[in-house]
Amino acid sequence: MHVTFKDDALEKFYQEKKNRLRFSKSIQNQFIIKVNLLKGASDIRAVYALAWSLHFESLNEWKYKGKYSIRVNNQRRVIIDKKDKPEITLILEEIIDYH
Repeated sequence: MHVTFKDDALEKFYQEKKNRLRFSKSIQNQFIIKVNLLKGASDIRAVYALAWSLHFESLNEWKYKGKYSIRVNNQRRVIIDKKDKPEITLILEEIIDYH
């Protein structure tokens, strides 16, 4: 699956270069695991098949309507936008506090 990052800070957080997002190392490790699962998926059907471990969900809240999320842990979620053209791409936008 093609995965991109909306901003450099989130990408560097994934690459373990810098933690300007001010999350704990535990959150960073869980984030890296979840992103690697997304990247390892062969197509969008594989992402849906992993839904139980990623908690991949469609969002309907006003601010995030039409977007998706995966859980990093019980408190944090990654907001994802999905583009279908020219190929399906998941764009990781931000990590939010879910509660």
